[in-house]
Amino acid sequence: LTGTTDANTSVDVMVGNQTYSAAVTGTGWSLTLDAPKINAIGQGPKAIAVTSTDLAGNASTSATLANVVIDTVAPSAATLNALASLSDGFINLTEANAGLTFSGDKEAGSSVKLVLAGTELSPTQSTNGTTWTLTLNATEIGKFNQGATSVALLSTDSAGNTTSSSLSSVT
Repeated sequence: LTGTTDANTSVDVMVGNQTYSAAVTGTGWSLTLDAPKINAIGQGPKAIAVTSTDLAGNASTSATLANVVIDTVAPSAATLNALASLSDGFINLTEANAGLTFSGDKEAGSSVKLVLAGTELSPTQSTNGTTWTLTLNATEIGKFNQGATSVALLSTDSAGNTTSSSLSSVT
C-alpha cells in the first residue's frame, strides 16, 4: 500500500482491526502486507483507513480509503459424480457414440474445469452455483487418443485460488 502525506508525519494504516505503522520517506509512505500480516488481518471483507500524525501529535481524520476482500483459501475440491458407463474404467465404441455427460458438485462461487488428457474443458456452471455439467459427443470423445486418459478437476474461486484433484484415468 502506498500514499502521500505531509512532510515530518507518521502514518498508521488500519486494515480490518489491525493497525500497522507505514514507512515514511519525505511525503510518501508505504506499507507491505506480508503473509504474517495478512494472516493476522484474517479472511473476508476489510476496510482500509489511514491516519497521519504530525510532530505536535495532531492526527488527521481517519477515513475509509478502500474496501478489500482477503481470500487466501483455495476452494473445496469439486467432485465428479459416478458415470455408470465408466464403472469398468473403459469407454467402448457404444459408449463413445452415445456421448458422455460428466457432472458433479462444486463450492458456491467457484468455477470448475474438467481436464481430460491435459486438455482443459469448461463445463456449464449451474445457476444455483453448486453443480456443474459437461457433455461430450462422439466427435469430441474421438479427439482423445486411445489408451489411458487422465481425468482431473480444477476448482478456482473468485480470488483466483485453485484446487486441483486428480480423479482417475479411463481407457
